[in-house]
Amino acid sequence: MKHKYMLLLLIVMLGLCFFLFNSFYNQAQQEAIKETNDKQLLYARQAARGIEDFFNNWTNTLTAMSELPSFINLDERGKENMEFLYRANRNMVRAITRVDETGKIIYTYPFDHNSIGKDISNQNHVREIIQTHKPVVSNVFSTVQGYDAVALHVPVFSNKIYKGTIGINVNFQELARRYLENIKIGNTGYAWMVSRDGTELFCPVPGHTGKSVFENCKNFPSILAMAKDMLKGNQGFTTYTFDKIRGREIETTKKHAVYVSIKIGNTFWSVVVASSEDEIIASLKGFRNKLIAIIGVLLLLGILFSYYGLKVFFMIREEKKRLRTEQALRDSEEKYRNIFENAIEGIFQTTPEGVYLSMNPAFAKMFGFASPREMIASITNIAEQLYVNSQKREDMLRRLREQNKVEGYELEVYRKDKSKFWIVINIHTVRDASGEILYFEGTNVDITQRKWAEEEKQRLEERLQRSEKMEALGTMAGGVAHDLNNVLGVVVGYAELLLMDINESSPVRPYLTNIIEGGQKAAAIVQDLLTLARRGVAGRTVLNLNKIITDSLQSPEFEKLHSFHPGVQIITDLEPDLLNISGSSVHLGKSFYNLVSNASEAMAQGGVLTIRTANQYLDKPIQGYDEVKEGDYVILTVSDTGQGIPDADLKHIFEPFYTKKVMGRSGTGLGLAVVWGTVKDHNGYINVQSEEGKESIFTLYLPVTRENIAAEDVPLSISEYMGRGETILVVDDVKGQRDLASDMLTKLHYNIIAVSSGEEAVAYLTDHVVDLMVLDMIMEPGMDGLDTYKKVSEIHPRQKAIIVSGFSESDRVHAVQALGAGAYVRKPYIIEKLGLAVRKELDKK
Repeated sequence: MKHKYMLLLLIVMLGLCFFLFNSFYNQAQQEAIKETNDKQLLYARQAARGIEDFFNNWTNTLTAMSELPSFINLDERGKENMEFLYRANRNMVRAITRVDETGKIIYTYPFDHNSIGKDISNQNHVREIIQTHKPVVSNVFSTVQGYDAVALHVPVFSNKIYKGTIGINVNFQELARRYLENIKIGNTGYAWMVSRDGTELFCPVPGHTGKSVFENCKNFPSILAMAKDMLKGNQGFTTYTFDKIRGREIETTKKHAVYVSIKIGNTFWSVVVASSEDEIIASLKGFRNKLIAIIGVLLLLGILFSYYGLKVFFMIREEKKRLRTEQALRDSEEKYRNIFENAIEGIFQTTPEGVYLSMNPAFAKMFGFASPREMIASITNIAEQLYVNSQKREDMLRRLREQNKVEGYELEVYRKDKSKFWIVINIHTVRDASGEILYFEGTNVDITQRKWAEEEKQRLEERLQRSEKMEALGTMAGGVAHDLNNVLGVVVGYAELLLMDINESSPVRPYLTNIIEGGQKAAAIVQDLLTLARRGVAGRTVLNLNKIITDSLQSPEFEKLHSFHPGVQIITDLEPDLLNISGSSVHLGKSFYNLVSNASEAMAQGGVLTIRTANQYLDKPIQGYDEVKEGDYVILTVSDTGQGIPDADLKHIFEPFYTKKVMGRSGTGLGLAVVWGTVKDHNGYINVQSEEGKESIFTLYLPVTRENIAAEDVPLSISEYMGRGETILVVDDVKGQRDLASDMLTKLHYNIIAVSSGEEAVAYLTDHVVDLMVLDMIMEPGMDGLDTYKKVSEIHPRQKAIIVSGFSESDRVHAVQALGAGAYVRKPYIIEKLGLAVRKELDKK
C-alpha cells in the first residue's frame, strides 16, 4: 500500500512537475516573444521616423527652392543650385529634375541630353501633381534615365500660376539601407520594407528588392495576409512562415514580426521587423536546463522538501525577472548608444558654464572637427568660441532656467575654420532630485541652406519693391512730361514759324531765338522726366563713352561746377580702345554730369574724384545693389573720397526727389533718379558701394554694340521736304498741338484738314480721301492712334500715315506700323523732322 501511495504521489508529482514545467516554460516563451516584438516595434518606429523626416526635410527644401525666381525661370543660377544640391546629397539622390506644367522635363542633373524634353506626364505621380498641384511621392517606377527610383515632386508657381514641378529621384535602396540595414535583433532578426503598391523597397533576401511582395512570397499565404493588411496603412503584430535554407536542405521556419506604416506625403510605406522563433526559443535554453534540474530535484525531494521547492520557485521567478531587467537595461543602453553615435543630427550635452560634456560624431563634423574628442578638447567657452553673437548664449540660458526647454532656437555660429553657418537648436535641462541643473542636453540641425534661401527671397522682394516704386514714380513723371510736351511744343513751334518769316536783321529775332533755346532747355527737363518714366531712349545712336566724358569735362557746365569745388582733384583713367555702345549722348552726358556733381558735393573739404572706363566681359552674374548678367559691357566708374552714404539712405538714393541737399539750392532730387532711368533705358545695370565715412563708388554697366559710329548729319534745305499741294489730315486731341502741326504743314505748302479725335477722323474719311494722316498716338478719351488706324484701314486699306506722340515708342506704336503706318515722330514738333517724315512717306510707292 505504501508503494501504491508512493507511486500515486510520484505520479501526482510527475504530473504537477510536468504541468509546472510547461506552464513556466510557455510563460517564459511568450514573454520572450513579447520582449522581442517590443524591440522590433521600437526599431520599426525609429526607422519610420527617420524615413518620414527624410521626406519632410526634402519637401521643405524643394518648396523653398520652388519659390525662388532662379528655379521658377530655371536660369543658370537655378541650374547651378540644382547641381550644388545634388552633389551635396548624391548618396541619397540620383537626380534633381525640373518639369514644366505639361509634364515635360526642362532640365535634370546629372545632365542627360536624352532626357530633356521627355514627356513624363504618363507617370502616375506626375499626373497626380498636375491635377492636384500638391507635393507627391511616387511608387517605385522606371525613370527615363533607365533606373528604378522613388520620386518626390513639389509644385512650382509663378504669381500663383502653376509652372510645373521640381523633384528628386530618391535612391530608395540606399535610403532603406541607411535606416534598415543596421536593424539586427539577435542573429536572425532583420527588417524589410514595401511601398504602397507592394514593391519590396528593401529586403536582405537576395533578389527580392525592387520586386512585388506578392510575387516574391506567392507560396507563403501568411506573408500575403500580412502584406494586404500593411497596404491598408495598418500596423500590428503577426507571425508568418518562410523558407530557411541550410546547405541543400530547405525547411520552413516561423517568424514573429511587427509592421508599422511610414507616412510619406500623399502615400505611405510599411516597414517590417522580424525574428526567428527558433532563436527566441534558443535564448531560453539556459532557463530550460535550469528548470529541468529543478524539476529533477523536485521529483527526488518533492515530497520531503515541497516547502523548499516552492521557495526555489519564487527564487527562480525573481532571478528570471532580474535577468530580463538586466538584459533590457543592456539593450536600452546599446540602443541609445547606437542612436547617439549614428544619428545624422547633432546631439550634445553641455554644462551651464559652457563646456561640452559629450557629443556625437555628427555634431563634431557639423562644426568642422574630426572627432568629438577633438572638439571637446578645443572648445572651452561655447559662447565666446562658437557663437557669432555671444549674448545669444545668455538669452538661451535664461530661457532654459525659466522654462526648462527651448525649441527652434536659431543661431549663427562659427566652424573650426571660422566660417559662419546657421543652426537650429532644441535643448532641455537635466536636473537632480533637488532641482539643481546638472547639464543641458539637445535636434542641432544645419539650416544654412534654408537661411540662404530666405535671405535670397528677401533680397529679390526688396529689388522687386524698389523696381515697382520706380515704375510708379516714372508713370507719374511720364504723365507730367506728356502735358509739358504739349505746352512746349506750341511755344517752340510757333517761335520757329515766326523765325522763318522775319529778316536776319529784325530786332525781334534774338527774342525768338531765346524763346527757342529756353524751350529746348525746358525740353531737356522733360526728357529727364521721361527718363524717369523709362519709356525708351529717343534718338538712339552708336556712341563712344570716352568722347561723351571728354566733351562733358570740357563743357562750360563742368567748368562752372569745378569753380564751385576748387578743392576737388579730378583723375581720369579712360580705356584707350573702349568699345562702342548704343544710346543717347544727351541722356548719358546728363547722367555723367549728375554723378560727378554728386561726388563733388560729397567732398566739401576737397578730395579726389576718379573717373574710369573699361571693357569687361562678365562670365557670371554679379550681385550688388543691382544684379548684372553675363555679357560684354562698357564700364563707367565714378568714385570719390567723400563722406559716404549711410545704410539707411543707400536703398533710397535713386528715388525721385529723395535728397539730403537743400531743395532749390544744390539739387532737385532728380539727379540720381535720372541716372537710374538712363541706365535702365540703355538696358544696363548700376552698382553702388558705400559706407558712412568712407568713399562711394558708382559703377555703370552698359551693353556693348559691335556697330560703328555713323557720320554726322548735315542740315537739309527746306526745299528738300517742301510739299506739293497734297492733302493731309491732322488728328490730335490737343488744340494747340493740332493748330501747330497745321500751321507748320501749311507753311510747307500742304492742304490741311484738322480733327480733334479718332472718331472724327473715321467719320471724315468715310466720305473723303486724303493723301496722308498725321496721327497722334495718345488721345483721351476715345480711340487712340492704333484703334483709329485699324478703323481707317477698313475704309482705305493702304492709307498712308505717320505717328506722333510725346512719349517714346511703345508696343502700340509698333503695332500701328505693322499695319502699314510709316515713321514715328516724337513731340515737340520741329518743322524739319515733321516735314521730312511727311515727305518721305508721301514719296513711297
